[in-house]
Amino acid sequence: MGVVSKLAVKAATKAAAKKAATKQVMPPPRKIVEYIDPEATVNADWQWSPMSEVYEKLGGLSVIPEHVLDFGRFMADQAGRAASGGLSARDLIKAFTVTRASIQRQAVEAEKLRRAGLQLPADVSGKVRPEGAFGEWLGTPAGQAYLDAAQYGRLSPNAIGDAVAQMKPFGKQNDLRKALEWAAKNLPGRQSQVSDLVAAGREMASSPAEWRKFTKDVKGIGPSKSGFLASLLGRGDQPTLDARQILINTGRPTKEASKFIARRGGAGGVEGVERLSARQSALDLALPEELRPYYQHLAHHSIWDKAGDEVTTHSDVIKAMREFAVGGRV
Repeated sequence: MGVVSKLAVKAATKAAAKKAATKQVMPPPRKIVEYIDPEATVNADWQWSPMSEVYEKLGGLSVIPEHVLDFGRFMADQAGRAASGGLSARDLIKAFTVTRASIQRQAVEAEKLRRAGLQLPADVSGKVRPEGAFGEWLGTPAGQAYLDAAQYGRLSPNAIGDAVAQMKPFGKQNDLRKALEWAAKNLPGRQSQVSDLVAAGREMASSPAEWRKFTKDVKGIGPSKSGFLASLLGRGDQPTLDARQILINTGRPTKEASKFIARRGGAGGVEGVERLSARQSALDLALPEELRPYYQHLAHHSIWDKAGDEVTTHSDVIKAMREFAVGGRV
């Protein structure tokens, strides 16, 4: 469901891809040809491809697609909640565990997940992203039991064991167990701080550095992934420096980027995210003005899909964040 699997959407995606393939990409605009990255102080030796090459790889992408705008509207709703009643500990735990479930895992066939016991909607077929699969697990009785306990700082060993078993096809089971335990022990009580940061981001009155300061001691969430966690809570002023972005912008695999990202205790990762953010700003993808506060994440989402020829709605993740609350539908 995260990567849409319904037949109608697949057909529309293939049609759009075919149309794009026959469309001649216009030469990059002057601002892209002349673009220069911000001066690097940590990773001056990390070579990135010229922006004109990136522009061509993206087929001249100029607009945030509608399915990505839908995710932006979800983000705006989350930010509105943060600014009014405030986000809950349950919101924070869901966002963190979904984010951790996504790290260093690949999509798996839906039928393989069903054989492992994961309850997926009947219309889900093809490959399912790990964050989407885990989002679905949060809506199961075991997932709800985990959240019911975790939001009060308590562990539910049986529920955690259920998650580990059902997410086994994605690998890294011990990592998932530790993430679920850490969330319950460390996140309740921090929801007010997060709500303030998300509300400030909505008004564009807070810097990405302030959000990264919060995530610095959030286990397993480095600078490269900080933006994804933020997006689930309604803040969108920084991109995610993931494997696909690294490949697009450097032409080299992630394993070669690791040493740069880890440099000076993670300062290299911060610099990489800021470089990517500057590049996405230069692309200046069109979107409705009311979604401007979420531009960096939405640009990342658009680039990620364009590069992979995919339509990632994150509908499963949105459902988990919106519905699996106290009294929510299970």
